[in-house]
Amino acid sequence: MENKGRYFSGVFRVALLISVVVIFSTLLIASFIGFDAPADVADQIASDVESQAATTTWQDIFVNNFGLTLITFVPFFGFAFEIHIEFNTGYAFVL
Repeated sequence: MENKGRYFSGVFRVALLISVVVIFSTLLIASFIGFDAPADVADQIASDVESQAATTTWQDIFVNNFGLTLITFVPFFGFAFEIHIEFNTGYAFVL
């Protein structure tokens, strides 16, 4: 029981909170920057998404998301890749 108190010390809690805030805000900012897409790019993405939606199954979505998640586990590169994914997600939300 004594080790649990040291693990969740005040310093650990502060470091965890700072990490969560920095990571969440970075991903949120990347998504919002992608959300500011020009109209012609947004129209192109909308037509691409509509054409792919007709043939996409839930298995395709699962395999795609699972593969992207595995890539994000790579140290340093994974976080940069996740920022790229969030940026593109922001572009897709322009629809």
